[in-house]
Amino acid sequence: GIVELVCEQHGLPLKLVSAIQWRKALGWPRLKRDAAKAKAIATVEELHGIKVSDDIAESILLGLAYIRENL
Repeated sequence: GIVELVCEQHGLPLKLVSAIQWRKALGWPRLKRDAAKAKAIATVEELHGIKVSDDIAESILLGLAYIRENL
């Protein structure tokens, strides 16, 4: 809601990405929510050597998926 509105008001591009989309971009199979969150935590720890919450892990991996697809 609010992010979309601010982007629109300022003429900024916005791309909405679902969890299924970013997980697919990383080559993950479809997983149930709890399994996907656990995999996100483990993946971030493996890639970056840090322990983070499931929400932070998913945010990091969403960014990684974007970079892999767009840069």
